[in-house]
Amino acid sequence: MPPLTYHATKRACLGLQAADRRRLLDGEPTAEVRRTAGGGYEEAHTLLSREEAYRILVRDTPRPRAEGTEAWRWFHRHRLRNALSRWYVGKSVEMPATAWQKRRVEFVRAAPGEVPGGGEKS
Repeated sequence: MPPLTYHATKRACLGLQAADRRRLLDGEPTAEVRRTAGGGYEEAHTLLSREEAYRILVRDTPRPRAEGTEAWRWFHRHRLRNALSRWYVGKSVEMPATAWQKRRVEFVRAAPGEVPGGGEKS
C-alpha cells in the first residue's frame, strides 16, 4: 500500500502544480461568456492579481541532494542516496516566469547574507 499511496500523492501534487501553471498562463475564469469569431463560445478570463501570482511563483522547490560528490573523495558512500533523491525530486512543473520574475524570486528566496545566483556576500 505505501508505494500506491506515494504514487497517488505524487500525481495529485503534480496535478496541483499544473493547475497553478494554467492559472498563471490563462488567468481566473469569470462568469462572462463571449462569442468567438468562428461562432463558438468561450469563457472570459481575467489575469491573476500580483499577490496571487507572487504566491504561486515564490514557493519552496525541493532540490536533489548533492552530498558527498566532491571530486577529492575516493569512495562515494552517498551515491545511492543522491540517486534516490534525484529520482524522488526529479519531476516538477516549471512555472512560466519571465527572466525578471525568476531573478526576483531568487532574490526573495535567498538566505540572509547570500547573494542570489551564486556565491556568498563578502
